[in-house]
Amino acid sequence: MARKTLNFRIFFDDETTAEYPNFIIGLDPDGEPIAASCNPSQLSGYPGSGPNHPNRFERVCFQSEVLQRYSTNPDKYQISDRSIACVINGRTLWQLDISTNSDGLVEAYLGDLGSRLPHKELPYWKSFNIAPSGTPNPNRVLRDHFNIPTDASDAPVLELMSAFRKASENVKEQLGVSIWKEPDSHTLKKINTLAVPTVDNTEAFNNAMLALTKALADTLDGKQLRKLSENTDEKIGPIQLAISFFQSQGADASPFEYLKYVQDFRSGGGAAHRPNGKGDASKRLRRLLGDCTSTDWKERFVYVCNQLTDGFNSLAAWQIQDTNQGEKEASDGKNV
Repeated sequence: MARKTLNFRIFFDDETTAEYPNFIIGLDPDGEPIAASCNPSQLSGYPGSGPNHPNRFERVCFQSEVLQRYSTNPDKYQISDRSIACVINGRTLWQLDISTNSDGLVEAYLGDLGSRLPHKELPYWKSFNIAPSGTPNPNRVLRDHFNIPTDASDAPVLELMSAFRKASENVKEQLGVSIWKEPDSHTLKKINTLAVPTVDNTEAFNNAMLALTKALADTLDGKQLRKLSENTDEKIGPIQLAISFFQSQGADASPFEYLKYVQDFRSGGGAAHRPNGKGDASKRLRRLLGDCTSTDWKERFVYVCNQLTDGFNSLAAWQIQDTNQGEKEASDGKNV
């Protein structure tokens, strides 16, 4: 079984005496739970070996609320659709691979629970443990068991950031200057939490939108955009400057127009109401979601990512208009 393993030091209270709790890994024919210890020393390493011991790759299911403790503390924990990590001062203290199955349950491998989570975290995870149901995430099966890379369709954030990077590089190549500045350490810490929410609630959505705004909007270089657009009005923000400048260049300004919806949403306090509610917050949310009809906050965030990805892909293909070349072609036409 080809599975890439990342080794992190685990901070147990006392690894020699630590007690490893049992987790439900299935149901017997009578419907009674089958439990097994997550102690790595009591697990077989690969399918077919150690038939008297459970396999370390037994899947363990948890209610999605298990991630809420971590999603509400983005300064300390980084959550994606593939893992959860405790990161302090840029140092990864621990990391657990996870996935979301067809029933919306969070899944982790039995062996990973015992070898990657600090001992003090285990009782918390056990409190959300339920009998397995649903089918595993197919992309994780391909990655973990067959060593087959999966595309970014299950990670819209990766696709978005790839499109953003290409757009940023193309703009710099076309203009000779960058319109995005390097983030400071505080902003970078927020950006590093950017991931598709793993919990379907407004708080997780708001945290993800904050990181998205930090990454794409707050890093716009207002001074550089002011020079490019030759606009001296200090009241006009970087996003509006970008919209005006790229429109004047005949470029697609849609990524910045939609980015304005993203920033307006965050500055309005995030998702405090339903899209069909009343008040300014609901209006901002309706503008942000556009034709998205889903009520799932995770799917709504994916919609936002996809809108931005399309816009940045267009900007990545933009070519600045060469006025001298245009005049030459016009002159050549007259001389024919």
